[in-house]
Amino acid sequence: TNQNENVKVLVRVRPSKSSTEAELNKCVRVVDNDIIVEGDDESQVFSFDHVGDSHTSQEDMFEIVGKPTVQGCMNGYNTTVFTYGQTGSGKTWTILGGTHENGDPIFDQRGLIPRIFEYLFGLMSADISTAYICKCSFLEIYNEKITDLLAPTTMELKLGDDSRRGVYIKGLTEEIITSVDAANRVLMEGITNRSTGATKMNAMSSRSHSVLTMSVESRRNTSPEGSTIVKYARLNLIDLAGSERQKTTDSVGVRLKEAVYINKSLSDLGNVIRALVENSNYVPYRNSKLTLLLKDSLGGNSKTYIIATVSPSVSCFQESLSTLRFAGRAKNITNKAVVNEDNIGSSSSLQAEIRRLKDELKKFDEDNTAMRALLMEKDQNIAELTSMIHKRFSGSPSSSSSSSPSHNNNNDDECILRLDDDLPNVNSNRYYHIIRRFCYCTSIS
Repeated sequence: TNQNENVKVLVRVRPSKSSTEAELNKCVRVVDNDIIVEGDDESQVFSFDHVGDSHTSQEDMFEIVGKPTVQGCMNGYNTTVFTYGQTGSGKTWTILGGTHENGDPIFDQRGLIPRIFEYLFGLMSADISTAYICKCSFLEIYNEKITDLLAPTTMELKLGDDSRRGVYIKGLTEEIITSVDAANRVLMEGITNRSTGATKMNAMSSRSHSVLTMSVESRRNTSPEGSTIVKYARLNLIDLAGSERQKTTDSVGVRLKEAVYINKSLSDLGNVIRALVENSNYVPYRNSKLTLLLKDSLGGNSKTYIIATVSPSVSCFQESLSTLRFAGRAKNITNKAVVNEDNIGSSSSLQAEIRRLKDELKKFDEDNTAMRALLMEKDQNIAELTSMIHKRFSGSPSSSSSSSPSHNNNNDDECILRLDDDLPNVNSNRYYHIIRRFCYCTSIS
């Protein structure tokens, strides 16, 4: 099954960090699924698939994004969720959730990824007729270098790209995951190894793009002979580093170098989206590691959700406007998602499946043959009745010159119903018209 559909784009306004900030003038307003960004000299309105104001909860975001993402994956579609926005606008909080000072997650504030784990393994446990294998990998792109967060070393991993596997990472660790607890342990291990740093805008700013991928394989027997339907799907959960301006973050030294790489890759991402929206003959996926990794997710074989996060503060007006313009372009990208499915089994089971399909085709042909015979019979009856009418009235005076005696409509209808009892819907209008005309003519003769 193929599904061509646009990338789904959602906007979330970050909750105010303090009561003082909440009282300040804000640069954004939410009206249904529109968001209005207002500055001193300009105001713009943007419409998206969903817009969440500062009161939107983590559970709300999971219902809107998380559930359909997992359901698509379970049905054999590749799915992707990624967050985009200014540093400090709530991307990591949305996708991972809140944590205590010691780093432990706050249960009520858990983000999309922990909730997706719970829902995914809940669905797999409930489906006793299907066998599942789930694997997990976790990487980061830091200063344009790919690092394995589950086996961190100084070695840089390389990207591969072929027609069969698509884009992949050579040597990336994949761990088999069998439970929610195991998935959360992998998540926490990767988060611990991820590159973060303090800036003026964010004390724990993500300094890298992180990509957590769940690979789900399902096997379900469809016949006693052993034929098996196998589905493969990837669920990509991506937390992008935030765009930032040097004058607002006061980045220097290492932080400034990180910002240059972050902004460069996000700029390349914007160029890819622009090329896709404009149907360009050349899409610059290879200009950065990030865009090449997102090749299937943007314009390819994936159901993709983008969550754009914005700050409500008036001091962030330009960054919020830039984020919304990016999101506005991205919603026009069309992806071509397909079910990744194979039918495997022994030669005897496949032969049995072929026989079953042949039987269905034979029955279909027999039904069609009977229908064609019935239609031919009706067409012959129509021809005979038409001939009778011509013979009866050829050369007779015009009936219009004489008064028309009354006739029994009930008898006409009875005649029509009797003749039309076994007539299929096909050609019935033509047949009905001729019979009614015949009955009328015989009644006035």
